Amino acid sequence: TLEANPGACDAARFGAYRALGFNRLSIGVQSFNEASLKALGRKHSGPDAERAFALAREAGFANLSLDLIYGAPGQSVEGARGDAAR
Repeated sequence: TLEANPGACDAARFGAYRALGFNRLSIGVQSFNEASLKALGRKHSGPDAERAFALAREAGFANLSLDLIYGAPGQSVEGARGDAAR
């Protein structure tokens, strides 16, 4: 298992991880909401997280998880549901 930050993900890096034998990836998305990400001090954006997920799939990661935070400063229940639905 490998953990990755969405702001530091690219196709070459994911390909190298697969070549090294990693078969499970956890991406620290935390939220797709820009305000929540800012409140959490995260440097990536919602689109960065979506791109990281797509690149991981393209690299062949079939066992993939996204870390989401519930209860971030300013996050509503609806906002958390929106993150989970994505």
